[in-house]
Amino acid sequence: EVLPLLRWYVTDALASKPHNPQDVMKVLEVLALYHQKEDVSLIYKSILLPLGPQDPAWLSILATYRDQHPFLKPFVQALSKHPPSGRVGLAFLKLCDHLSTTKQYHPHGFNSEAGLAKLRSYLHPQSNRSPEFAVAAVQSAALLEENHRESLLSLANHHPNPSIIFLANVTRASLGDHVQQQALVDRCKDMMRSYETQLKLQEIGMETLIPEEAKQPEFLALAKTAHWLVADSPLHRAPDRLQLLESRELFWLPRHKHLRLYAVKYEFDEPVGNLGIKDGIAIVGGLTHSLIGETNSAMELADIYGLHCCWELEEMHDPLAPRQRTAKLGRNLLRKNNPDF
Repeated sequence: EVLPLLRWYVTDALASKPHNPQDVMKVLEVLALYHQKEDVSLIYKSILLPLGPQDPAWLSILATYRDQHPFLKPFVQALSKHPPSGRVGLAFLKLCDHLSTTKQYHPHGFNSEAGLAKLRSYLHPQSNRSPEFAVAAVQSAALLEENHRESLLSLANHHPNPSIIFLANVTRASLGDHVQQQALVDRCKDMMRSYETQLKLQEIGMETLIPEEAKQPEFLALAKTAHWLVADSPLHRAPDRLQLLESRELFWLPRHKHLRLYAVKYEFDEPVGNLGIKDGIAIVGGLTHSLIGETNSAMELADIYGLHCCWELEEMHDPLAPRQRTAKLGRNLLRKNNPDF
């Protein structure tokens, strides 16, 4: 009794009658769950119009077609002729990737001139889209026939974003390109880029390419610090120099077990960020982090460990986290389980 009312709401929206866009998307999410033929048609029309093309809800709507959907093939066939734009297009691309990977649908829904044109637009150097579109295009390239794949990867190799070029090289390596595989081995040996490369190789099941020297604990501590500074810190900059100050084993309260911890000093030749940071200390072993603006290289390492302990307890939502983060409280917490600290 309810579904006809929901369909009526979408039909009105398609006829440009007054409606709340967010409500329409919620209704489409509900209708998608039931796999009814008339709702497949409504969803298809809503994509083509389009209704809410930038709404992230399309990801969950199209995910309902991933497995055992009775109208999967006609839906994908129809939409492949006119690949949609915006976030609904990205959601459709992810659906096609899944169907291709699980061999539920062949060929890939973007393995056509129309699909290729859409993926090329994602990789256009002047595109004002979010980087996730370019990333998705490179990831999908591996699932297309060779001539389409090469067209996209060649375009990605000239992208202004280095991470897109890196992803294109990883894709080539995963497809058996020995030159790119060796390039990734060499990249693992580069401390400033090693950890990102190792993570990607593990993700694609090619961790055997990681050289032994890049797996050594002290090298990894330095590599993780460099990666954190670029990817997760507010500075978003690789350091000019890294130095391992010390390594010690402690009972690390945030993890409630013994861990090997590393204190790593990083330096910049020129001041970086709003605070004009020239150096700092990162603690590696638990959650890699540096309390920028709160700690500095002139402080005693015990104080830095103490502050980092308090911070990590907070991040883990541990009830032992003190209400106020201070070096003294952190040192006292560590000393309870590490008498020699």
